[in-house]
This record gives sequence, structure tokens and C-alpha cells, in this order.
Amino acid sequence: MSERYLLCRPEGGFNDMLCQIELCWRYAEANGRMLIVDSAVTGFGDDFARYFRLADGQHAELQLSPERLQQLNAATTFPEAVKGRLADYEKIWSDHAWGFVDAVSHEPLSFDAGRRYPHVCLLHHQHGGGTVSLDALRRLRLQPDLAKYIRERIAELGADYDAIHVRYTDYVTDVGHFFGTLAGTLAGRRVLVCSDNAEVIALARKTFKRAEIVTVSEVPDLGGRPIHVHARAAGIPAEKLNRDMLTDLFALAAPSHLYVSRVADGPGGHMPFQKLSGFSYLAAALNKRRRLLHKLMAVD
Repeated sequence: MSERYLLCRPEGGFNDMLCQIELCWRYAEANGRMLIVDSAVTGFGDDFARYFRLADGQHAELQLSPERLQQLNAATTFPEAVKGRLADYEKIWSDHAWGFVDAVSHEPLSFDAGRRYPHVCLLHHQHGGGTVSLDALRRLRLQPDLAKYIRERIAELGADYDAIHVRYTDYVTDVGHFFGTLAGTLAGRRVLVCSDNAEVIALARKTFKRAEIVTVSEVPDLGGRPIHVHARAAGIPAEKLNRDMLTDLFALAAPSHLYVSRVADGPGGHMPFQKLSGFSYLAAALNKRRRLLHKLMAVD
């Protein structure tokens, strides 16, 4: 086996996933490895290739086939503790490593990005956010059927609408204050409201009585628990969750005006509401990069 691989299993919310994919992609390119993205065993719960394809000039595999898994299981692997166990190792969180580790050996499920390795397969199974998510999106395009679906949903909103995003499960924000600052601004407007918390959308309908509140997806009521962590356990199919999440993202990126809430760590956090959630960052960044947005949704 002459080719070498980097198996990336990205965890976390969608922005985290893209950041982990991009960091792995950079390492793979710099070190002569083929990147394989396996999101089916992560919180995403499905093959990345079901939703995305490669942009021209990019090289990677966006799903892990059974044949490739068998090949990698027979190869030299780092971390060495998971050699032959790529299909069935268990990840657990370690505060000491501040990341996921193998439940048997307690070795971190990653590698040192500053080193080169002789192993045929490197494994990276972690989460973590940042801003390199946009670089990952520049390498990708939506699958044509999904792009067509999302474009149709956005078209239903009309040419001139505003949008709000509120993250309010694993992060906390002062929703009442945030909505209060927008009440006069949104009067008479069609307003798309997206949130990971069904209560936020209900509150928007009560607060913005002089606006037309609309949604483009169904938000499951999980009692304030993060959708990307708990929805599958609630029996919601991964394909529906991911399609709705991506529809929200691209619809949030296309309005005349986008308003996003700042958050603190939570739930129950007492830090100032100073930062954007990863999803809010991604929506706001795409809103300012319409050329990239259009490329991602191209159907040709």
C-alpha cells in the first residue's frame, strides 16, 4: 500500500466540523496524504458526500467506504492503539487531554500536526471551532439536488427579507434584551428566525407582532438541549436534521439584513455575552461573501 491517508472524523456543530476538516485537509496536502472525511460515525450521523461534493481541483474522499475501512484497518495506524479497531473503538472525553481519547488506551484520538508520520493511516477524531471553516467551504459545493432544494426555500422568502439567528441551548444569551433592541427595526418586515431552540421562535412570534415571522425548517423541541448532540437519540433522522441545518445556514446568509445574538458559555453561564456561536459566525461570514455563497449553491 503506497498511498497514505488521513481519516478525519469531525465532531461538534457544523462550524466545528468544517474547521476540523480544513485543518486536516491542510495537513494532508502538506504531507502527501489523501484526506478521508467520515462524518457518519460522528454527531453529524451521515456521509458528508450526501450533502457536499468537491469543487474543481480539490482531492479528498467525502465518505468512508466499507472497502476503504477494511484497507485502513489492515494498515499501520496512528494512534497505534486503534490499529485494526477503526470501526469499533469508543471515544470518551478527557478533561486532561481536552479532547476525545480512546476509551481503552486513553490515547488522544489525533496526532501532532507538527510531525510527519510513517504510518499509512492517521486518525483525527476531535472537535473545535475557529474561522478556517470558510476555507473548507471554498473547497466544496452543495450536491445539486440539495442546492436546488435550498434555493427554492430561499426563493419562497422573497427578494427582500431580514433574518435573525439565536443560539440558545449549550450557549446562553439574553433573548429578551436582544429581541427588544430589534422590535422597532423589524416592524413591517418579513423576518426569518432560525434557532436551535423552539422556544426562541415562539418568543419571536409574540415579540415582533408588527413583523411577519417565517421559518424554513422545523426546530425539534428537545427541552433546551443542543440539537447536534441529542436529536438522533430523540429519533429524528440525520438526513432531515442536516438538510434543515444547511437550509437555515444558507437562508441566514442571503437576507438584506442579518441579526445574530452574542452568547456566553452555558447553560447557566454568567460570562458577558461577547462572542458569536460558530453557526452565527458562519452565517454572518457567508452573508458578507455572496460570491462564495452563490458558488456553494451552484447546480451546474
